[in-house]
Amino acid sequence: AMCAVERLIPPTGLVESRLNATGGVLLPDKVTLGARGDSFYEYLLKQWLLTRRTDAGFWKLYDNAIRGLSKSGMLMRTHDGHALVAEVVEDLFYPKMDHLVCFLPGTLALGAYWQKQHELESLRKQCSEYHRTRNECARDDTDYSHIEYLVFGEELLQTCVLMYEKTITGLAPEIVWFNMSAPAGLTMEIRFDDAHNLQRPETVESLCLLCRLHADRCDYSRAKGREIFQAFQNFSRVETGGYSSLHTVQQLPPSLSDNQETFFLAETLKYLYLLFSSDEGFLSPTDSRFVLNTEGHFLPSFEPSTHYGAVRPYECIKASS
Repeated sequence: AMCAVERLIPPTGLVESRLNATGGVLLPDKVTLGARGDSFYEYLLKQWLLTRRTDAGFWKLYDNAIRGLSKSGMLMRTHDGHALVAEVVEDLFYPKMDHLVCFLPGTLALGAYWQKQHELESLRKQCSEYHRTRNECARDDTDYSHIEYLVFGEELLQTCVLMYEKTITGLAPEIVWFNMSAPAGLTMEIRFDDAHNLQRPETVESLCLLCRLHADRCDYSRAKGREIFQAFQNFSRVETGGYSSLHTVQQLPPSLSDNQETFFLAETLKYLYLLFSSDEGFLSPTDSRFVLNTEGHFLPSFEPSTHYGAVRPYECIKASS
């Protein structure tokens, strides 16, 4: 399946969010990291990690997509400094961002960490093979370029946190818009039809990953995670048990929708637990034996070239091109 999809990806690395499964072609639609687009970009990186970084094809697809985001102009900032990822429809940019996009800071942090680890491991291997010191065999092409994307990711995470802080309930809406010409402090807008909260995990996921990958970010991540958890406790908890989505985050007392999302348990609460866990090695994102999928489930990594005789996807792609 990935071989078929890879052949459809344009040189920019960015794809429309609809695919004709019967004809195997992309359909004209928006380019977004929000609804219907987020998991595609997340899995490009995580499939590389799932194959224990043996399949360079997945890293190349992920790297090309992130560079494509940067070159396209979709990574934007308001004049008062809020980072956002815009949507593109027929070459028109819309300063609109789903809460789903808040997975990206965590993914960028994960990508930057593992790119550096991979380069260092390759360097150590090269030194060992040639019996040289690290300085003697240092390469000019050592690539830590994703560190710069981590910086943007941290700025984006602050915007995601602001989505919570701007509301009466302290819970984020499903979508925010940005008025690029509004006075400072008023650039983020919450529209009536977008004000519902679905208990989504992406912001606490990114807070968790940033803390676990960079210990010096833990104070900030845990402080914001605590505020979000307390908001769920105050306005989403049901007296008879469980937690409910909200019709709007801008109303008190809250209007509950009588619905608890499965991912609230599988992801939102799980990431909050991991954020505050004192056991830093427990299910750590630096443990290459496991990968968290997009629904918060831990999958064991493997090497596809030897796993049940599987054909490596990137080799399949090259062979069919």
